[in-house]
Amino acid sequence: MKYDPNGSDNYKWKLKKALEICNSAIEKFYDSFGAGECRWLQNQILTEKVDDVQTEYGNIPDRPFRALVTYKNVNKIYLRIIPWTESFDQTKNNWMLKSSINDMHHKSNSGMVS
Repeated sequence: MKYDPNGSDNYKWKLKKALEICNSAIEKFYDSFGAGECRWLQNQILTEKVDDVQTEYGNIPDRPFRALVTYKNVNKIYLRIIPWTESFDQTKNNWMLKSSINDMHHKSNSGMVS
């Protein structure tokens, strides 16, 4: 659910209501499966995270530029901008290859790959 400040107020307080329901369920049925699910949901709602940082493709050095930061439950974000070098491309490619190999290994060990 994405909050739109210019949109309708229909869903504005749904997350708050979900937390209230979870708190009530955990209080009443602490050791139940449902209470465990409520704790998981609380964690999902309250977790602080930065989902994504996007910038324009080309930026002029020493000039302001725009960035889009997608975040949840975060008050401050500190970013450091560094120049891009070709070695980053190689590092990214190596990381993606290792990640793919690890994924295939985990899937084969869990019986997901035939």
